[in-house]
Amino acid sequence: MIPFLAADMSLTRTGWATHRDGPDNTMRLVAGSIIPEITSTATGRTVKLKGEKRIEFITEQLVRQAVAHHAMFVVLEDYPYGMQSSSVTKLAELGGVVRNKLYNVGLPWVAVSNTSTKLYATGNARGVKKRQMVDAARDRLRYAGASHDEADALWLHALVADALGQGYVDDLPDRAERAVPAVVARIRTARLLDSAGTS
Repeated sequence: MIPFLAADMSLTRTGWATHRDGPDNTMRLVAGSIIPEITSTATGRTVKLKGEKRIEFITEQLVRQAVAHHAMFVVLEDYPYGMQSSSVTKLAELGGVVRNKLYNVGLPWVAVSNTSTKLYATGNARGVKKRQMVDAARDRLRYAGASHDEADALWLHALVADALGQGYVDDLPDRAERAVPAVVARIRTARLLDSAGTS
């Protein structure tokens, strides 16, 4: 499978997911979180980062994960269009910095709507609760955690893998495959496979 990193962007906990190839053509999913906080070596206190420091921390950690896992491109959850709030504005600021950083380090990226990810995971695009995404990841992706950010990233990875013709989820819910064509179109528009040196 083409190595890539999927990320569910968040200002408080960005989830990421990728895979590792094992022996005998086995594949293992890997997920983690980027939490923008640092612990003082002097006092032992944990401090939550804010503003530009938070954006820089998340961006640098995300790129570090992509490089560490030899990702050939990065998939981002797209902006929540239609929502209006200060948190959405801050999320857009994070997304812009991340996209610019990926461009500067030569990592192609593509954005996929969260409605497509939810449809693929649950068979429904609307009204899906965070807990449902976690439960679906536990049931179908052998996820052992409890983070909805990581679960979203895992499902984003699974969806894009399917769009690349390398799907690995056998028991998808009804209507899930309806999410794939739109993602295939986005991948073609972004020319990710050209950038990855494949066809």
